[in-house]
Amino acid sequence: MSYYTEIIVTPKDLVNRTILQANITVQRSNDVLLSATVYSAQSKPLEGAVVQVIKICGRNRINIGYVITNQDGEFAISVKKSNLIKYELDIYGPLIEAE
Repeated sequence: MSYYTEIIVTPKDLVNRTILQANITVQRSNDVLLSATVYSAQSKPLEGAVVQVIKICGRNRINIGYVITNQDGEFAISVKKSNLIKYELDIYGPLIEAE
């Protein structure tokens, strides 16, 4: 994702307030964040699962890369959005079992 905005909240900003209001502006982008949670057959979040991301454009299949789920079974990856592109996610069990 090529656009980024940051806001810093200091203790001074919170003095005598129960609500802090801020306006944040981010430019429009052609990127989208794909995020999901991988679960085991026992419906528990699966740490260390490998997710392969493949971009499909017509007959072309391009391996974008791999991500690994965190301790809560979650992963995220940024991809381009387009009406001409599909994404395939292949998910593999953990290479190393969590203790």
